[in-house]
Amino acid sequence: MIKERGKTEALIKQILRDEFLGLKPNRYVLTESVGDGKCELSINVGTSGASNHAIDIVGRGVGFVDALYHGLIDHFAREYPSLKTLTVTNFEVQGNMATGHEQGTDAEVEVELSVTNSESEKFIFQTGARSLVAATSTVVFEMAEYFINSERAYITLYRAVADARS
Repeated sequence: MIKERGKTEALIKQILRDEFLGLKPNRYVLTESVGDGKCELSINVGTSGASNHAIDIVGRGVGFVDALYHGLIDHFAREYPSLKTLTVTNFEVQGNMATGHEQGTDAEVEVELSVTNSESEKFIFQTGARSLVAATSTVVFEMAEYFINSERAYITLYRAVADARS
C-alpha cells in the first residue's frame, strides 16, 4: 500500500510546531574508489526548528546514495530507532533532456526514492533539480526528515495521552 504523505505531514507539523526538525544539506565532500565501489561521504547538514545548528555526518557505502542513506540513518537512529526498520525499495533517476541547453548536460533530473516501513507501507519521495546530486540529496533528506518527525510526533502524542490519563 502506498501512503499519501500530504495529510500526515500537515498533522506532524501541527503536533510538533516549533519542535519540527528540519534537515537541509549544505555541502558535501565525496571520495569514491571507482574500482572497488567504496565511497565515503562527509556532509554538513543544517537543522531548523527543534534544533537550529549545523551538524557534520559521515557515511560509507557503495556509491553516493548508499553512503548518504547510511550516514543519515546511522547518525539519527540512535535517537530515532524506527529509522533502522526502513528499506529502500526503489530508486529512479530520469533526465528531462528537453530542459537542457546545447549539450544537454544541464538538463533537469527527476529523482524518486521509495521506502517501505516495518508494516510494509510504501512511501514515495520525489523531486527535480538541474543537479543530480542535489536532487538525490533532497529526496534522501526528505525521507529522513519525514520519518524522524513522524517518530517525534508519535512520542509527543504518547506523552500527552499518558499525561492526560494521570
